[in-house]
Amino acid sequence: MLMRKLLMSLSILCVLALAGCDYDFPITANPTRRVDRRLLGTWTPLDEAHRDETLSVVQIDGFHYAALFRGELYLVHHSDVAGLPLLSVRTSGKYAYFAARVSDDGKRLTLMDINKSVIPPGAPDARDVVKLIELNRCNPYLFNDPLEYARD
Repeated sequence: MLMRKLLMSLSILCVLALAGCDYDFPITANPTRRVDRRLLGTWTPLDEAHRDETLSVVQIDGFHYAALFRGELYLVHHSDVAGLPLLSVRTSGKYAYFAARVSDDGKRLTLMDINKSVIPPGAPDARDVVKLIELNRCNPYLFNDPLEYARD
């Protein structure tokens, strides 16, 4: 039980910090859909050890979000490909890729970052990333473990 909690805490730290902004470009250069208003607001991790590490998401325009986490600002847009609801997240000129899902009641947010061993950061351009995502759409290792948030 202790080992599971430790592993969960480590994965939350890794993903939430978005320190893995390793890609040089977004999955899609332009947003693939408009802002989903259900993503807006302040989200608190369900993991008790990280309850103070909230994620705040605001709308910039009809297609872009700003996310604030640990004092860092991230720019976000939808980059849906291969039937997957993906996000391109940018900070300091680098990108991270996430899948995001909001529960039907709008109270839970699930985020999963792309596994870099499946979609390596060294891809030469977005077309190659899209091809890799399409090829690995059903791969159970395409994403890292999910992180769950509750709306404040």
